[in-house]
Amino acid sequence: MTRYMIRSKKEREFRECYALHYPAVLGYLVSKVGSIDDAEDICQEVFIRLYGNLEKVRDRRSWLMTAARFEITNYFNKKATARSDAADIDDHQDDPGLAAQDSFAENRIIIRDVIEDPANYEDEKERILFDLIAIYQFSYKEAGRYLDLTRWQAEYKYRRIEKRILARLNEKGIKELGDLL
Repeated sequence: MTRYMIRSKKEREFRECYALHYPAVLGYLVSKVGSIDDAEDICQEVFIRLYGNLEKVRDRRSWLMTAARFEITNYFNKKATARSDAADIDDHQDDPGLAAQDSFAENRIIIRDVIEDPANYEDEKERILFDLIAIYQFSYKEAGRYLDLTRWQAEYKYRRIEKRILARLNEKGIKELGDLL
């Protein structure tokens, strides 16, 4: 096989993989970083890494999700480093407002952990449904259309997910909206 034919085959395989997995990877990244622009940048990095390793990767979906988690860690580490360089903790040592901020941050961590817990979702489709409705404000009809569900199926599944998440938050001590603030 000529070098051109090998490259052409690799590019075709990559395009097929990209078309198949890009929506799931991007949706996952947006749910984790909260910014579509940052998620698109991270997603680009993930697929660039895949292209460089395409011949070695057997299970491309698993590899992509693992690479996405790795890139998310890098993203948050960079943000934390930038924040720590910008603020000196000693200047805020006895600030009473920090206690409230810490409590709020702890609640946000609990909420994030509960929402990210795979036990709340029967499959990846439910995870995407939750993100589309709760985060991106899709209607049941729009989310259902995206996931090949009727409006009623989307609403039913979303309500079931919502009940599971609220029950888990209740177990963690968050019972009312006031607990979140």
